[in-house]
Amino acid sequence: MPTNLELKAHLNPSLKIFDIIETLPAKPAGSFYQRDIYYKTRYGRLKLRITDNRKAELIYYKRKNIKGSKNSNYVIMPVSHYRILDKILRDTLGRLVIVQKERKIYFYKNCRIHIDSVRGLGKFLEFEVLVTCGKSQARDLMKFLIKNFNIKKKDILAESYSDMLLRKD
Repeated sequence: MPTNLELKAHLNPSLKIFDIIETLPAKPAGSFYQRDIYYKTRYGRLKLRITDNRKAELIYYKRKNIKGSKNSNYVIMPVSHYRILDKILRDTLGRLVIVQKERKIYFYKNCRIHIDSVRGLGKFLEFEVLVTCGKSQARDLMKFLIKNFNIKKKDILAESYSDMLLRKD
């Protein structure tokens, strides 16, 4: 399973996020509407991600809910008939929650930078550092990003968007 080192934080409205992205310099990958349908599972998390109502992938991952950067082990499978798969998963496992978001994606070195606007939750910044050159390099890059984006400890989250939405209900 591939591994990411991840961090999610509330997006401080006073942060000049796009100036920071430009000075890195991070490369824009685009802006997307994503709908993540989470299903009830015994272990890990399983979601069907539908992007711009045309591309879909099934994502299974395991990650601890701890505040700060954390490892996430995952498997991604492209899906061509997502409506059929959703029905099968809904009927067999049951839906847990749906997360809807607008996501801007940027690439910097081996990191994906996400600027998310999540329906019902607000705006967030997320780093996903792909562990390709060892855990030490991933941790150093994460520290660099936290410092450059001026992320405060109070803004760092332990939970996923799905957990936050479930807690709201």
